[in-house]
Amino acid sequence: MIQLLKTEDALKCFLFDFPKSKNMVTVRNVQGNDHSIVALRANLVREALFPRYDQRLTVVCRDKFHLNALGTVGVRSGIKVWEIERLYLSKEDWDGIEELLNNLGQHVGQLGGQRIFLRAPQASPLVECAERAGFSIFQKEHLLQGTVGTNVLGHPRSENLNTLRPIQHHEELALFQLYCDSTPLQIRSTLGVTLDQWRDARDKLFKDGQDMVCDRESKIGGWINLHGRRRSSQVGVMVLPDDEQALASLMSYALSQYQDQAWLLADYQDTVRRLLIHNGFYEMGCYYQMVKWIAVKADRFATVPMEVCL
Repeated sequence: MIQLLKTEDALKCFLFDFPKSKNMVTVRNVQGNDHSIVALRANLVREALFPRYDQRLTVVCRDKFHLNALGTVGVRSGIKVWEIERLYLSKEDWDGIEELLNNLGQHVGQLGGQRIFLRAPQASPLVECAERAGFSIFQKEHLLQGTVGTNVLGHPRSENLNTLRPIQHHEELALFQLYCDSTPLQIRSTLGVTLDQWRDARDKLFKDGQDMVCDRESKIGGWINLHGRRRSSQVGVMVLPDDEQALASLMSYALSQYQDQAWLLADYQDTVRRLLIHNGFYEMGCYYQMVKWIAVKADRFATVPMEVCL
């Protein structure tokens, strides 16, 4: 039986030592609030007591006494776009996971969501299971990690660093233009082709952190986001194609800020990946980012003209 998380279910996580396995999905904020099993269970109790706490929704698959699976979906950056943030399984019941994913999709649709994202390890059986539940792969990603004590790219020239500056609040449209110029069309068609769609689909991690940009003539030529905690940081980057100077400036700045870093790069960001590997970073894993489009009941009905070519 699948149902929304209740307080008694959250308490059973403590009583029956659930979950024991690792989270089957990956989100950018790997170091999020669920930094340990104890913290995860405490968060589940909080979310059960205060439904949709932190814009999250959790469902469980349970029998009379035990929990067999648990899934959480949370808002990305806008209410129309959600992401699977937790997926735990007590036994190898992939049919149950498929049913659980479908159930999460129904709840998201009822809340006005239009897209659900899921990030899974490339070799995970979850990929095939998610495809049966209506998800499709649209992007491959590489997670690179490394430890830097100094600027491993070499000391950047001062004039390069002088081109970097914090982004301003009114420059969202300029950043969207950089996204359009640096992202392949087939990826933009899923992440967003309009400003509103892109804004809603941005990773929650990018709401915080340190945003730096470099200017190229009358527009932004590159952007980097560092989300740091203590001595470690997660990094996101966009740069105009073939702009080696902007890329060197952004990477030199980023690698001088934190000792331990994790870069999650799309498959088309091959230049950045090769530079990081050349400078001592190593690939921790490959992931598929998947999406499911949700059919939402229309508020009103209307007709539009259609031209048919025979």
